[in-house]
Amino acid sequence: MVRSAYNNPMKTRKSAFLLGAVLFAAALPCSPQSTADRQQQIASHARQAQAYLKENKLDLAASEFGAIVALDPNNVDSRGNLGVLLFFQGKYVEAIPQLRAALKLRSPLWKIPALLGVAEKRTGGLQEARGDLEKAFPQVEEEKIRVETGMELIDLYSRSGDLDKAAPIVSVLRTLEPTNVDVLCTAYRIYSELTDESILSMMLVASKSAHMHELADRTHRRRPA
Repeated sequence: MVRSAYNNPMKTRKSAFLLGAVLFAAALPCSPQSTADRQQQIASHARQAQAYLKENKLDLAASEFGAIVALDPNNVDSRGNLGVLLFFQGKYVEAIPQLRAALKLRSPLWKIPALLGVAEKRTGGLQEARGDLEKAFPQVEEEKIRVETGMELIDLYSRSGDLDKAAPIVSVLRTLEPTNVDVLCTAYRIYSELTDESILSMMLVASKSAHMHELADRTHRRRPA
């Protein structure tokens, strides 16, 4: 079995070989081949992909997974591995169709919709991203991916003014990574905006109440001189 690229380090370098290999493969003429011959080719590409993964040559491993997908479009593991490798190379446009195909073939892969949602958001598909991230966040188990998923979802909620939905996610991320500076800054921003909204609402409905004076006093004391 091919070792999954999901758990490999994702610090990659761009390689001219990858592009050349893809273009060369696309230029080859199609010819009929037996099922046995196709399976032999798939096994060969799988072994080579595993070797490249062990050497951390992720761009070349992606090329091998791409070759498997060309031979067997329903190979969910190769679709998923290819999508993940493309994602962590920053090739979000290329990663999205692979991740979507893997998700369609095997829907319980929660890491796939998480990465798909991040890729969609970073390529401008905000509505699709929100749906995939909302489904994935409660289910994805890998901590780093869950934090990244949560941060992207918080940003989407913040853009749409859904701060009440952002706050619970902030609380989860603070529990997961209490010393993460990005998480702490995001928490401060979300909580501050929620406080400002509450004060504004109080001013509109009960500007002269004791509660309003208490909120104003607390806000004044909290702000630095």
